[in-house]
Amino acid sequence: MARVILQNAWKKYGKVEAVKGINLEIKDGEFVSLLGPSGCGKTSTLRMIAGLEAITSGEIYFDDQLVNNLDPGERNIAMAFESYALYPPMTVYENIAFPLHAAKLPETEIKERVGRIAEILELTDVLNKYPRGLSGGHQQRISLARALVRDADVYLLDEPISHLDTKMRNRMRAELKRIHSELQKTMIYVTHDQIEALAMADRIVVMNFGVIQQIGSPQEIYFQPQNLFTADFVGEPPMNFIDCRVKIGQGTLLISFDDSVFKLQNKEKVEKVANFENHEAQDFVLGVRPFYFGISKSITDSERETNFLRGEIFAVEPLGDSKIVHVKSGKNHLLVEADSRFMGQPDETIFLIPDAGHLHLFHKKTEEALF
Repeated sequence: MARVILQNAWKKYGKVEAVKGINLEIKDGEFVSLLGPSGCGKTSTLRMIAGLEAITSGEIYFDDQLVNNLDPGERNIAMAFESYALYPPMTVYENIAFPLHAAKLPETEIKERVGRIAEILELTDVLNKYPRGLSGGHQQRISLARALVRDADVYLLDEPISHLDTKMRNRMRAELKRIHSELQKTMIYVTHDQIEALAMADRIVVMNFGVIQQIGSPQEIYFQPQNLFTADFVGEPPMNFIDCRVKIGQGTLLISFDDSVFKLQNKEKVEKVANFENHEAQDFVLGVRPFYFGISKSITDSERETNFLRGEIFAVEPLGDSKIVHVKSGKNHLLVEADSRFMGQPDETIFLIPDAGHLHLFHKKTEEALF
């Protein structure tokens, strides 16, 4: 096992800066996901750790050993790619067993290891077949099996289940998490799929434009986003954002937009805004996740004292046990997750009541979260 440390790591391709001076420590035995959109630098980071890309500047350590100049074969890593990179002349069994034969392990141990990983990844019935005659999903599982069968210090997985169908992808998330729990080895998993990262990782590293945006547990990333990018990228359906201004009066935070005003009496949140210099002259963004909006077709006199938004239904998407209601409110297009029993028609007036405990406030210019 190994602890992986990146110190001020840069990767440049000519004038293009793919990774910009990131600092990251991955604990021994930890499952960490590098999450972000295409071109964010996550795969370049993984390839630098693997030794497949030369680091432009900075240092990479496995435990206390500097590995900048070590070849991939000297780092004791196992890697699975989004592209399968299988050997066509070899059977599935031979592809999976290849790194074990290269390590000159006893044949009995090789058969045991290959059989076990093939059973986990549902490849037992194709071990004697050749990759070229199998589906893309099969080939991706073979590539993954060839990586996981090794006894490596660090496992590097680059979009390893992206080509599987939805049902198999859901199954493989659970299998990978269980495999990690059994192996207790360091795993670094690259994905653009936030569901994969949230479901499997001990910690998530959110990246964009070669910069780390936030590092935290899945709960921290989801419930406590530190900036607009993380808040917008993580969550399905995505978070709603509403431009607003803020004011403090008699210990109450007033958040105003269009013809509505939200009132918050949370002392901690009031103090955070109060400490923001010249806050009344600044532009802010209010964030609310779709299922933290209550939805109603009418407002009682007592409810008019609470925070609410008036809007009109734009469209309704039934999703089985829930519905996504698209709402036009002023210039905003909002998404609300409603119970499957909710009935509504386009252009119908509705009222949205936010959960005051799950509001997020971001400074519009810096995009940093106040709370």
